[in-house]
Amino acid sequence: MKGMLERLRKGYGKKLVALHTWNGWIVVILALTGLLLVGGFWRGLLGEGRVWLKWLHIAVGVASILPVIYYLLLAGKHWKQLRQKPWQRFNVLVVLALLLGWFGSGVLLWQFKAVGPRVSNTALTVHDLLTWIGLPYIIYHSLTRTKWLKEPARRSIKPEARPVGGGAQGHFRVYTVTDIPSFSNENWSFTIDGLVNNKFKWSWEDFLKLKRKVQVSDFHCVTGWSVYNNTWEGIPLRELLQKAGVKPNAKTVKFYSGDGVYTDTLTLDQANMDDCMVAVMHDGKPIPSDLGGLVRLIVPKMYAYRSVKWLNRIELIEGEHVGYWEQRGYSNDAWVGMS
Repeated sequence: MKGMLERLRKGYGKKLVALHTWNGWIVVILALTGLLLVGGFWRGLLGEGRVWLKWLHIAVGVASILPVIYYLLLAGKHWKQLRQKPWQRFNVLVVLALLLGWFGSGVLLWQFKAVGPRVSNTALTVHDLLTWIGLPYIIYHSLTRTKWLKEPARRSIKPEARPVGGGAQGHFRVYTVTDIPSFSNENWSFTIDGLVNNKFKWSWEDFLKLKRKVQVSDFHCVTGWSVYNNTWEGIPLRELLQKAGVKPNAKTVKFYSGDGVYTDTLTLDQANMDDCMVAVMHDGKPIPSDLGGLVRLIVPKMYAYRSVKWLNRIELIEGEHVGYWEQRGYSNDAWVGMS
């Protein structure tokens, strides 16, 4: 059970978007079929087809509990993400109450012979009340929340001056070893630890206060494609290392991806190259999730498997570490043109 919950929670932002989409369609189908069932004009026009429409309404109503159960399996992480957003927490509770109320009263109406007329009449009143009051609210919620979940609040990033020559030429291809994770301002942090004099753990707000620089560089994938003249904005890696204070026995810089699986490394000499950057923006915009945002590593002189996406931790270690793709046959010499 624990393993199943962990699999569900990976990439939970995308899953919540899908849940909102499912709920939106379920509510639309239930609303349309319900209106057709109660309308006198449609009763006569549909004839025997009304029976099939009734069973469609019941089937979709019963199925509506599945997104609720699925959300409850994800709810712990989502609820924590909304800890500083009481209005959004309130919205979640209202929508869950509406869905559960519709489901419960609908089941009682479906089983009217078993529960008797008094209970079924009460259930009908509740069902109608939830429909006329809750339907506009839940449709609005389903439509407006989707955009918020797809792009968590990243509007606090203010771009620095963009150099002449920026503007990516080419198209990125998205490769991942897990589902694309989703991060927001509230659930993201960045850590530097290991063999350093000063360990840091920044929140998103604090991380954005660090002085950033802008550079234009090319991006090469070992599979053969490239994107040229990318404008990256972020903190030079060597400045982060200087801030942390690298201990004399540290030999390797290890990078962790927020997907919980991917890792890779640079030597200290490689990490101190002028163009190694912990980037937060690409071509003047926040880095989207599929390209490694909120934050990713950029190592222009090396193939992209060293430019760790969804970067959230840097650890200084004494020994060596074999990265994810190097374990699977990629060259340790990731220099462009030398693999």
